[in-house]
Amino acid sequence: MKLPSFNARAGLLRAAKLLGCISLFGLSTAICGNAFAQVAPRSATLASPPQCQPVTVPVALAEGGSKAYSVSGKLCLPASGQANTVILAVHGATYDHNYWDWPYQSIIYSYRNFMTAAGYAVFVYDRIGAGLSSHPASADATIDSDGYVAHQLVQGLRQGQLNGYAFKHVVLAGHSLGSYTSWVEAGKYHDVDAVIVTGIAHKTSAAVGTLLSQDIYPAQQDPKFKNTSWAASDPGYLTTVPGTRSTAFYYPLTTDPAVVQLDETLKQTVTQAELGGIFVTGPGTPAYYSSLINVPILLVNGDKDIIFCASDAADCSSSLALQNNERPYYPASPSMTALVMPYSGHDINLEVTAPAWYTASLAWLLGTAKIAP
Repeated sequence: MKLPSFNARAGLLRAAKLLGCISLFGLSTAICGNAFAQVAPRSATLASPPQCQPVTVPVALAEGGSKAYSVSGKLCLPASGQANTVILAVHGATYDHNYWDWPYQSIIYSYRNFMTAAGYAVFVYDRIGAGLSSHPASADATIDSDGYVAHQLVQGLRQGQLNGYAFKHVVLAGHSLGSYTSWVEAGKYHDVDAVIVTGIAHKTSAAVGTLLSQDIYPAQQDPKFKNTSWAASDPGYLTTVPGTRSTAFYYPLTTDPAVVQLDETLKQTVTQAELGGIFVTGPGTPAYYSSLINVPILLVNGDKDIIFCASDAADCSSSLALQNNERPYYPASPSMTALVMPYSGHDINLEVTAPAWYTASLAWLLGTAKIAP
């Protein structure tokens, strides 16, 4: 596949000029000018390529259920082969593990690459119903089941059940639907040390209605999935209409066209049950569990995110504004820090600006959360 040309180095420099200086609220760390432009090259030379090992984990979809399903994942260790802390990365709707470990120009777009270079272990996996993980009946793949699956992975990482590595600290990092999943896991089970949520807020914009009604359709109608056994017989599996991802998930000024093209090729599915679960309120819902999270929280959004940062959604005019907007929803957390990424859309990992928030999250882990590798 021939990808459109894009000068990544020039893109990084342009992004650095646009961003100027980003200060993470509550921290003394700042990412400024040329320092930002050097972030990705430096991270690549911190260590030799990390040790990544494929992992298949048997899981149940509900407490007391049979472990009849499997999660496909990848456990990546730093070059030293040792780490006390692992980051469990949970991808969003219509993605798989590649969102956190992008296979194109990973020096810029791979959060996994950045964090293993910094000394952390990272576990990326395909959500049940996505990628190489099991595809049950779509009605059985819900936000609740996502949270319980993540809980089993957290326990497995702590107890050494994933390729024999036991970790002292586990940090949840979620994006979009993966952030809702992180709310459920952290708020219900209280077994992680810190939570990073991206591409989320407690109020969504009207653009969500357009996305759901025009940009998402049954996967059985999509050329990529129409011949799969699970999608062909189950209209509850959904995906994005071809050609819609660029407007829904990206901000053009900081987007490499090759990333969008690859995104369309790699796209995955989400279930109708999962999407339905994020819009309900009350006890037992993701928003309810977010109020019960009792560990430090970092929230990161792109200011051009049309789903969560439009004028009728969360106030993303600045990091402080987002912090003030969202802090009341996390009463049990000892520390809730917000960061707004300028000139960035919903998929903050897949914009040229990505290394800036990667660096900020590292500073937050070391400073506010006080969780070293």
